Amino acid sequence: MTASDVDIERGVLSGETVRVTSSRLAARIAASLLGDLGATVQGEGGAADLADPGTPMSPAGVTLSAYGLRGEFRDASASDQAVMAVGGALTAQWSYRSGPVYLLTPFPSAAQGILSAIALLARRLGDAGTDVPADVSALHALFALQSGGYGRVAGQEPDRTRWRHTPRGQQPTYATYQTADGTWLFVGASTRPFMIRTLQTLGLESEVPEPPPPGRQSFDEVPVGTGIWKQMAEVFATAPRQVWLDRFAKAAVPIGPVLTVEEALTHEHVRMLGLAGDDYRPRNLVQVHRETSAPARPRPTSSLPLAGMRVLEVTGYIAGSYVGRLLADLGADVVKVEAPGGDPFRRGGLGFFSWNYGKRGMSLDLSVESDRARVFDLIRRADIFVTNYRADSLEKFGLGRDRVFAAKPGLIHCSISAFGEGGPLSRLQGFDPIVQAFVGVQARQGADGEPIKSQMAATDYMAAMLGVLGILSARTRQVTEGGGYSVSTSLLSAALLLVFDAAEGLHAGTGYSRGGLDYLGPSAFDGLHECVDGWVLAAGATTPAGGQPPVDFGALARTSVQDALARLQAAGIPALHCVHPDDLFTQSHLAENGLWTTFDQPETGTVTVPAPVLRSAGLTGPAPALGDEPDLSNWFTDRSAL
Repeated sequence: MTASDVDIERGVLSGETVRVTSSRLAARIAASLLGDLGATVQGEGGAADLADPGTPMSPAGVTLSAYGLRGEFRDASASDQAVMAVGGALTAQWSYRSGPVYLLTPFPSAAQGILSAIALLARRLGDAGTDVPADVSALHALFALQSGGYGRVAGQEPDRTRWRHTPRGQQPTYATYQTADGTWLFVGASTRPFMIRTLQTLGLESEVPEPPPPGRQSFDEVPVGTGIWKQMAEVFATAPRQVWLDRFAKAAVPIGPVLTVEEALTHEHVRMLGLAGDDYRPRNLVQVHRETSAPARPRPTSSLPLAGMRVLEVTGYIAGSYVGRLLADLGADVVKVEAPGGDPFRRGGLGFFSWNYGKRGMSLDLSVESDRARVFDLIRRADIFVTNYRADSLEKFGLGRDRVFAAKPGLIHCSISAFGEGGPLSRLQGFDPIVQAFVGVQARQGADGEPIKSQMAATDYMAAMLGVLGILSARTRQVTEGGGYSVSTSLLSAALLLVFDAAEGLHAGTGYSRGGLDYLGPSAFDGLHECVDGWVLAAGATTPAGGQPPVDFGALARTSVQDALARLQAAGIPALHCVHPDDLFTQSHLAENGLWTTFDQPETGTVTVPAPVLRSAGLTGPAPALGDEPDLSNWFTDRSAL
């Protein structure tokens, strides 16, 4: 099967015209996504729908700023690295030495591209005076990718050790390893059952530790290169990569190869799903199909585009939960269904609260017939149904697509998987670092050395964003033509957007930048510099063609951050302080641009986490407690007026 043979519905946004006048990477990504969904994308020639700040805009248009529309960094260098310096991501990245890392993957732009496309559709769907912001900044998009990492509880000191992991991975069973043929893989045993099966598969079952105390992980105190790290590395080095991929697949443990960008974009699975073509451009990353006929559903008379709509979320981990989080921000009433033991990430710090605040929740066992009946009772009253389990798992529990649409023909069903719903890898389990490794992100950052695992679980959040983009695209068609729609995307689709710029370089024949271990940047003019009290980023400048540099870069190591910034800026070199993530809460620019939200969580007290990107005033309700039995009487009232 080739890309041209894949049955992908392209027309869900046919009839929609989008004028894009910005040349930013984020705008190119947004245009690509909307065009693949059927919109007609135009350039200059009138009021813009997606543009840089200061451009004449359409009534529902969205600007793409770097840092927001106010504050001290409003006009600062707009490179992804500069945004990540201000937003704490360079310093949050794990390394072998103390200090930040120059990240090559354009994380902020990739997320900003999806979010700006969502914001445009949301503003078009909402009533006049919409509460969906008219600007989506790259900095706010970066914060969305750090929703589970950035946060604090009032009165508690931050745990700075969470930013000190090895760039191989947080744990020896969640890390990269080199195999006998010189290639690398990433083993993704993120839970204790996976960890046990990993050690059993490697013949190291005697090393299985006792369960750690709350708030700790197994092997926390074992330095990389010693103990269990060393034992696992020695075993992986005894066989080629494919042997280990086969063994771990048989043991049902998430694992994947570390590939280059070129290998990923030409991979059989990627081409079979139509996710990239001969021009290398990632495409068809969210797929929307009309499944049924149903009456048209008018727009709400509200400033929020999903006001009055009900969302049933049967999800776990990050991606599915974050879909519900974004839908709640757009006005939906979201009910989360968890297994009786709870979402596996309930024990993962503030992340669960950040992904789930403002929702109601309940616990149901899908293996029990009476609980499945309750789920279908809710499906019949829902407008949107969100899942992030493989299609075969949903079928096993009687939640296959045919049965779901038979129960509610006018539903929008959003499904997120790891590697997509078809192709040779569709049945594999996957977590964020596995797909980042697969598409070349880790190899690009590590270059000819060992692969570098990103601190950000970016593909989880971006897959959720793609799902919401698909939902709003289906909703755009539904308000006039009716119907029930399936929306499908994957962590793999999201990961391909992280190499969008590299794909453009491959198509143009210019290639793409590559890093190295603890990478400081391509040059002194575009790189990281240590000072006596911190680090600065020289951002966006190019190396002069000849003559002496306008500043003594070596001398910066003997100066303060403030002095270094002054020297660089006086020499005409844009420069920014690399902020530590635990110091973000003191940055006035972030508060001025509304990048934090606060709510009371009964288990912990007052929690501060990254604010919603898609809503001017965020929700304040807590995340649901495990075992809640919420009052859902409003789901069972007459809705004929909607």
